[in-house]
Amino acid sequence: MKIVTVSARFAPENSSTAIKILQTIKEEARSMDNCLCYDFYVDPIEKGLLFINQNWGSAEAFESYRSSDLFKRMIRELKPLMITAPETNVYEVERAA
Repeated sequence: MKIVTVSARFAPENSSTAIKILQTIKEEARSMDNCLCYDFYVDPIEKGLLFINQNWGSAEAFESYRSSDLFKRMIRELKPLMITAPETNVYEVERAA
């Protein structure tokens, strides 16, 4: 299983636009094969800081998402709104007993 976390910073005036974009992306990503979880969260103190959490059933499912038109659209729409590069962590894990 792949667990992916992303933190992204947006200018406060762009955060509502980023949230709308991510809401659409989330719904579409959840319908992809082997997407186990796709959510995003906002920092309650630092306006404009968003966190994305994804769980994919396999490395292949994650790579399929990363090469999809949905992923490309997300980058195309969100990147211009970001004030710093996103921080991404990707973990390959197995369920413990």
